[in-house]
Amino acid sequence: MTEYERALQEHLQQFLTPERQAKFAATLSNRTRQITVVLVDLYQEHNASAILRSCEAFGVQDVYVVESTHKFSTKRDIAMGTDRWLTLHRFEGENSLNRCFEELKSRNFQTAATVVNEKSLPVSAIEFQQEKPLALFFGTEKEGLPPEVIERVDICTHIPMFGFVESFNVSVAAALSLHVLTEKLKQSEIEWELRPNELEDLYLEWTRKSVSNCGAIEKRFKRELEASS
Repeated sequence: MTEYERALQEHLQQFLTPERQAKFAATLSNRTRQITVVLVDLYQEHNASAILRSCEAFGVQDVYVVESTHKFSTKRDIAMGTDRWLTLHRFEGENSLNRCFEELKSRNFQTAATVVNEKSLPVSAIEFQQEKPLALFFGTEKEGLPPEVIERVDICTHIPMFGFVESFNVSVAAALSLHVLTEKLKQSEIEWELRPNELEDLYLEWTRKSVSNCGAIEKRFKRELEASS
């Protein structure tokens, strides 16, 4: 965070209620980038919205969205505005899946596909590594993940089931997986919390999104700051 951004954050604090400030601090203290979700061509709005809501609820900050053949969109009444508190990384058009994999590789992610096959492990069996955060892939409701994803990931994982049904709705699968994984992560010795600079950056980002007419306020603040220097 730059000196200007710190000064701006201090200035904008006056527009946040003490309750809002406390909520930001409490929420950020439970955010993590050790787990991320990757959505591949998920075109059903209700599923996309529900998954984003689960990510936010379980403290997963980053969501990667691959839009090779389908445009990603959400339903406001289901997402409940949760996407404004998340960091979305979108990969659109030609070669989008490969670009997403390359991005995850550059960040040293361990990748996992949610699919049942002979190599698939129960989601509770996934082991976390400090220097290799986990990227969990989900596909469409009917087709699931494309073969290319299953071939390229490090791990295949599933949620054990004991009834007649053979699969969960994708948004339910995401919620159950994130519940298991975030609980396991927090009970591990992994340093899962955000770094201080990440906390600062997100606090400012959320503040900007929360303050009414923030753009005009920031312009005025910048003019006054430049005039006084």
